[in-house]
Amino acid sequence: MKAKSHLSMLGVCAVLAVPSLAIAGGGQIWYQEMKQQANKSSGATAAAAGNIIEAARKEGTFTTFLRALEAAGMTDVLSKPGSFTVFAPTDATFDKIASKDLNDLMNNKDQLRKVLGYHVVEKQKYGWDLRRDALKTMSGEVLQVTQYSSAEDIKVNLADVLEANIPASNGVIHAIDEVLFPKS
Repeated sequence: MKAKSHLSMLGVCAVLAVPSLAIAGGGQIWYQEMKQQANKSSGATAAAAGNIIEAARKEGTFTTFLRALEAAGMTDVLSKPGSFTVFAPTDATFDKIASKDLNDLMNNKDQLRKVLGYHVVEKQKYGWDLRRDALKTMSGEVLQVTQYSSAEDIKVNLADVLEANIPASNGVIHAIDEVLFPKS
């Protein structure tokens, strides 16, 4: 009698598990389809946008970030062929920093390079590629990236991604609402 009840319980569990597996599999299929569709359409868009520097300039909301990259001597790196992910603070984000602190940072090339390098990953990571990742940055530090409910709901350390997947011929830009400072 006990064996029959265990078998029927296993049967119930199996019946309940199959739809869950199908839903999980469907999610993976959806993810792969989204990734393929975006990769097809982003190629032409990325080429039209130009490299990271040109794409950021065209967006019009990263002028302070671009000025900082220039002051740090990093525009050449992000202009060359490669595969970069840049978490770029917007102009409004830089406006939150006291002007004296921002000027001090802009005038300290070594510190500026370290801070800006903390915003650059030398791998291309679109929003849908980011899950719970620890990404090594150009400065050698690690960023903690967490995706919540969708590819548009992403946090990098404590910063929110305001706009994901801005295409460039040599990578992708994600606009963020905080300037990221390395721990060391």
